Amino acid sequence: MSRALIIAARLVAILGICFISLFALDVFGSGLSLAEFGVGLVMHLLPSFALIAVLVLAWRWPVAGGLVYLVIALLPFALLGNSFWVNVMLGAPFALAGLLFLAASLIPEVMPPPQSSRSGSP
Repeated sequence: MSRALIIAARLVAILGICFISLFALDVFGSGLSLAEFGVGLVMHLLPSFALIAVLVLAWRWPVAGGLVYLVIALLPFALLGNSFWVNVMLGAPFALAGLLFLAASLIPEVMPPPQSSRSGSP
């Protein structure tokens, strides 16, 4: 069960990062020079890079990553002046990923009983 939760948490985090990365697409078609385009694209993708770093952290240490994702889920409410539902939309994938990472770490992994070898000799 905890393995399934870890996989679900990773998938939700990856999908949330892809969603946030979509906002970088507004750089295309803005009529910028190549250098300005590159700087704008990197600037718009900085949150995605930070979220990928948290995913790497959560991949190795699920409790720490889950807690960081829960804090990240609250950041839109503290830092952005959007309406409530826009902030929910921005933070919900990371709240869910954080909860899944924490739940996976709380549920013990059930190990199957060891198989005895039946070679016929004692």
